[in-house]
Amino acid sequence: MNEIARVKKGMKLAQWAEMIRQRNESGLTVTDWCKENGINLKTYYYRLKRMRQAVCNEIEQHDIVPVVPNAGAETTVEKIELSVGDVKVSLPDNFNEDTLRRLLGVSDWRTKRNAAAKARKYQMTDDEAKLRITELERENAELRKANDILKDALGFFAKDRKK
Repeated sequence: MNEIARVKKGMKLAQWAEMIRQRNESGLTVTDWCKENGINLKTYYYRLKRMRQAVCNEIEQHDIVPVVPNAGAETTVEKIELSVGDVKVSLPDNFNEDTLRRLLGVSDWRTKRNAAAKARKYQMTDDEAKLRITELERENAELRKANDILKDALGFFAKDRKK
């Protein structure tokens, strides 16, 4: 992707993020907020989906990078402290690297995250479910009309055939 397209995409995502932030802070349902702001509900959900994909893609681009100390740096025996959220782990400086990887489950991390993302992908909010039900009801009504038309046509052509 060239630089102009990258900047354009970044601007678009920033605008969409602001739109989503405003909706979240409004306290309104998605449907009510979209009506109030003149935004199509499908457009809102499309932008929300694209924002989520952009965040997931950003996360996937970051891998664990080994840290190599400078050769001339003074080494001391100190604790290594790792913290992720509320979890804090303190280890001695000479702790085995392979053991640390196994403890953290780094090899399974990406697989577990992708599985969790797929599971979240198919969960609908109440507003999304209501929108989907409305779409299915509309489709059902159209199919019933088409079925009635076909029945009428069949009856019409069946009368002609008997003559």
